[in-house]
Amino acid sequence: MPPYISELSFSTNRVLKTEVLPSKYSNMSSLLSEMMFLKYNKTTEISWYNLKGIIRPELVGSLFFHWSYRQFNQTKVMSVPKRFAHIRHYRSTNKNALNGDWQTFYSRERKETKLESSFEKKLIEAVKNRVKYVYEQRMIRCEEIPKGLYNRYDRSLLDCKFKYESR
Repeated sequence: MPPYISELSFSTNRVLKTEVLPSKYSNMSSLLSEMMFLKYNKTTEISWYNLKGIIRPELVGSLFFHWSYRQFNQTKVMSVPKRFAHIRHYRSTNKNALNGDWQTFYSRERKETKLESSFEKKLIEAVKNRVKYVYEQRMIRCEEIPKGLYNRYDRSLLDCKFKYESR
């Protein structure tokens, strides 16, 4: 990206998110049934009404919720055409959420739009791998940590147990 670009702006389409996500991970099958991009696909048209921005903070003076409204001199905002990319914005329909009643003011038709099949498969695998990495780690035994590291750091920081210790 050229050094004078302070923000990339993207058009969005809203995706109705009608339920609350589980508060914690329980197992892989429930994860698959709760993946938002598989579960929710009723969308609005793509528009610039609720644009989202990827900003370079060192070039931006002030932010609104999702975009900058004051950039430093000599910088520009670049709008990305929707034929190249847009943001799927999963919006709650919970009346107690911030602007949760947005769909009552939206009168246009909603369509069922899914992600492109090969991308969806890659995304499913990426999410599963990330969740496994976070939640399905085994306890590290202190014997596995190189002596130099073990001696350098306090044991409580290493989060390990010796083979003879109970879990």
